[in-house]
Amino acid sequence: MTSPLTDVTDLLTRRPLGSELQASGLGVGTARLGAFWQGRGVREGARTLEAALDLGVTLVDTADVYARGIAERLVGRAVATRPDVAVMTKAGLLKTPQALVAASRATGTRPSPSGLKTSAAAGRCFHPGYLRWALEGSLRRLRMEHIPVYLLHEPELSDVQDPQVVEAMTGFVREGLVGAWGVSTPDPQVAVAALDLPGTPWVQALAGPDHAALADRLTEHPRRGQAVLVGIGALGDGALVPELAERTGLPGSDVVVSLLDRAIVRMRPDAVLLGMSTAEHAVRNLARLRAGAPLLDGPTLERLLTPGEEPTA
Repeated sequence: MTSPLTDVTDLLTRRPLGSELQASGLGVGTARLGAFWQGRGVREGARTLEAALDLGVTLVDTADVYARGIAERLVGRAVATRPDVAVMTKAGLLKTPQALVAASRATGTRPSPSGLKTSAAAGRCFHPGYLRWALEGSLRRLRMEHIPVYLLHEPELSDVQDPQVVEAMTGFVREGLVGAWGVSTPDPQVAVAALDLPGTPWVQALAGPDHAALADRLTEHPRRGQAVLVGIGALGDGALVPELAERTGLPGSDVVVSLLDRAIVRMRPDAVLLGMSTAEHAVRNLARLRAGAPLLDGPTLERLLTPGEEPTA
């Protein structure tokens, strides 16, 4: 079974995740890859992913809505000749016209089209009929017959506790279409509740600087040892890394490694995700990870994360 990470030196070591998978403790997040309308080219996305995999990352996180399906296609191409790479993907957010139509057919209602706007929150659908449609699409884009980990994407608490949703996801496992399932959520209540899902649930939960209370709730949960916990959002918001780099005079990669280490020590997840936007970004951060322990120790980082505090000489 999985043993939790202890610090950043574990991240590029291949290790058990759940009862069937083995992968690196670091996963590459693909939310930023391939969204050409945001200035992120498809070729650059492919280069970034290939760089991370070439440097030892063997866990990849994606979703059917990332770059409106382009990210899954990039992942499918990249892992086609890499059988050692474990892939997680997600479903449930409605961000394409096709998804809206499928959700409408499954539920007999008209879902919110808000997700068609890039700046608006998306509607959600976890109806069993919709989930099957979404899974079939992900299988095609990923060029797979079996997805190692399939997650509900930002469900509500009622979705996680809905017997029909649970039966649909466990049914995919029985059919051999999915290896394991769980949730990806920014909601602490949903993350804690997901640990009670049957089998060995995978739970992606916030591990950033502002979520110490959630880390405590997760690590103290009686079923923590039966789940695979994946930390997300370890770097906080997009402004935190450049802000800390400026205040400390350290390269951004040192700040990244320090924040990852803090998240691991605090939450003790089984894996942690790191988004990478360019190949150079991937190379720089992974090289720094291989170099060893972070330069910002825990107490110093805590002071820096406290409003008004400055680093001591």
